[in-house]
Amino acid sequence: MKKSLLEKELPDMPDALGIVTSCKEYTLAWQLDKALQARFVKQEDISIEFKKGKALQLSHLLHREPFISYRLVRNKGTETTTSLSWIIPEFKQFDYFLLIENETEEPGVPEILEKVKSCSCVQFGSIINFNEVKSKENLLF
Repeated sequence: MKKSLLEKELPDMPDALGIVTSCKEYTLAWQLDKALQARFVKQEDISIEFKKGKALQLSHLLHREPFISYRLVRNKGTETTTSLSWIIPEFKQFDYFLLIENETEEPGVPEILEKVKSCSCVQFGSIINFNEVKSKENLLF
């Protein structure tokens, strides 16, 4: 039987930072609030469903302004119904991703990274390029 594949164009991925920390989510959010002059608000957990009934629950916080928004997403799921536990398995070393949607040029991603690294609970931070990542569609919600 002949099969046809539907190819769809994924929307542009937001800029992203990977963050390594041993702090609790609320402590990291509080320090990022101060560093970025933001106010992260806890959102309802996101449930990502995969094939064969597999699902992943993700915790995330959001700060939104008219021209910039930050979304702090935990990389490891809070509850799993299977062995799936990472939203982006290619980057297991990161505890959180900070997704940045910025409609202006200021502040730039490197400047935001420096502010994030200034937080005492951030052990490591890096700019992430999701263009080559197979599971990047897991971050489209």
